[in-house]
Amino acid sequence: MTFEAGRVGRRQSPSHNPTSVSLSNHQVRPQIEPLVRPWAFAAAIERAIAVLSLNAPELATADLSSLTRCTVGGQSMPQSFVHEVEARFGCPLLEAWGMTELAGIGTTNTALGPNRHGSIGVPIPYVSCRIADLADPTRTLPPDAVGELMVRGPIVMDGYFSNPDATRETIEPDGWLHTGDLARMDDEGFIYIVDRKKDLILSGGYNVYPAEIERVIAQHPAVAMVAVGSLPDQFKGEVAKAYVVCRDGASATEDEIMSLCREQLASDKLPRSVQFVDELPKTSTGKLLRRMLRTLETNTEWFSRRKIGRAE
Repeated sequence: MTFEAGRVGRRQSPSHNPTSVSLSNHQVRPQIEPLVRPWAFAAAIERAIAVLSLNAPELATADLSSLTRCTVGGQSMPQSFVHEVEARFGCPLLEAWGMTELAGIGTTNTALGPNRHGSIGVPIPYVSCRIADLADPTRTLPPDAVGELMVRGPIVMDGYFSNPDATRETIEPDGWLHTGDLARMDDEGFIYIVDRKKDLILSGGYNVYPAEIERVIAQHPAVAMVAVGSLPDQFKGEVAKAYVVCRDGASATEDEIMSLCREQLASDKLPRSVQFVDELPKTSTGKLLRRMLRTLETNTEWFSRRKIGRAE
């Protein structure tokens, strides 16, 4: 569970019911137990926990009828997983967003208002967000244009401790914080994360967003988790590669994954290859360590079968 996601669940508790539950990333299956208690009305979970919980056999018989909502943070969640979590948990899944440089969350969907799947919601009270031009952060982009998400308000940190240079790079003189997230905002103010700025793949002069590829691959019924990283290429500079974890007892082939991508992605956004692995490198809070994906090429601890998934 991310720190910010946990705060969302707890902040929504007092006005509706006294108890919320936060799920950690250390043990997935035992975390189902707190959700079946009659006093558990809300759960704050991280994306990895939500996805992996779907494979827990305890979930099939668990009584989650007391839950009225779940909040999720950490990383953007494919809509196919959002729908499945809502169906299995029997309550809305509210996506939220925050970062260490903020005092908790910065945006969220709400239980009493519109819940836009795929969106991190709208800014919380007293906080402003805008989408800035990557070349000129003082210029705000029009609705649905992709740029860097910037935040201003009382929740923004004063600066990095004993690091004035990093502070100046991150916070503009007028108080706007660079989040490092590429995003777009619709004409109603709902924000959609496209990807991390540093994760953008420049392939043959085209911008390739790993999260866009991941959302497509996640639609395959055998896929539990997916991450897309970059590999060096002599001609294009970089190319995308997908790393896929299959659901327990399920399997997929590279041809199936590539066929799904060809149906929904432009040719310049297609991954060059697909590798099936048993696990993805993650932090202690369940966030993907995208920079470690290349270690799956040679690291036998992470490496798994390329073609047959986990169907043995």
